[in-house]
Amino acid sequence: MAILRCNKCGYIREVPNEYISRSAKCINCQNVVKIHHTIDYLQSIINKYLESVKMAKKIEEELNQYKIIKLDNPKESISLSQDKKQNTNQIQPKNENKKTTQLNNVDLHNTKIFTNEEYYRPIIEWFARRKIFIEVNADAVDSTGFFDEMAVLLGSDIDAYKGIVDKIRYVQQKGFTDVKFNLKDKSQELIKKITFLLQELYKSFFLSKYFYHRESKVIHIKLQTIPLVVRFFNGEWFEWLIYMRLQDFCKEGNISLVALRSLMMELSNKDRYEIDVFGLLNGTTPLYIECKTGEFRSQIEKYMGLRKRVGIDKDNFVVCVLGLSKQECAGLGQMFGLTFANEDTIFEHIKDTLLK
Repeated sequence: MAILRCNKCGYIREVPNEYISRSAKCINCQNVVKIHHTIDYLQSIINKYLESVKMAKKIEEELNQYKIIKLDNPKESISLSQDKKQNTNQIQPKNENKKTTQLNNVDLHNTKIFTNEEYYRPIIEWFARRKIFIEVNADAVDSTGFFDEMAVLLGSDIDAYKGIVDKIRYVQQKGFTDVKFNLKDKSQELIKKITFLLQELYKSFFLSKYFYHRESKVIHIKLQTIPLVVRFFNGEWFEWLIYMRLQDFCKEGNISLVALRSLMMELSNKDRYEIDVFGLLNGTTPLYIECKTGEFRSQIEKYMGLRKRVGIDKDNFVVCVLGLSKQECAGLGQMFGLTFANEDTIFEHIKDTLLK
């Protein structure tokens, strides 16, 4: 049997296994909870206990870094100067200016921490307060694979790489797997960049074959056909790029962040929508991001309606369009009551507007 255990009121009961991984309301307090396999739930409790022991030890080690001033005889304080009195019984850290973040010691590009329910619980609760149910795709935020690294590589020089991705996507949509790139008329610098990108994609198993004929300057590749790779080139690479850049941006700025990618939202009337990226900045400020690499005009009306139905301000609902100019971003925002940004200006918007 599976288990439903409410973290808010403590209510617990067994339910059929067919409900494992689903979310349901606690019949006692209406809190939204996730249903677990009983063995997995017990294992998670054991893991949390072991983690708490480890954390307690870490706290003890950190406290040892502090110097505690304490008087053996309280009467001695009468003869102390005023400055000494102010320092009495205070804890003085050795590294006063040291900044820490929620993920300070985590390699963001090689971690499963984003798949942990305890990490993304604030997002589920934020939506639940609005009577909106969320389904989390843990694989979409597991950065132990190569998707995030390849997305960041593509984003490192979009002018050079966008044409490569567009051609791969076009070939995939036509149902083919063989692609040829003729580099004869390209500069040496661009040839170097393109060959590096395709070699990295091959090393990371996004391509099943790679061959470069140096004399003719023609590259032949064969695409993988598994759905994960197809979806990556079809636009998910841009979602990964924005998601990982957001994580890096917040870590560098010492900003608390909880964020998910590719999560499903079910409104009270059972309408379902996929959210490309959603995050909570500093615990309370929502950031809803729709990522677009191609035509998006037909979806603007849908986004306008979603913003109102979710109930967040214009500044917090961002349509991030690859390559959109600043002028276009400003004009579209004025017309449609949404925030439009590109892969760079979105972080200017977060800094200048949402984190004021």
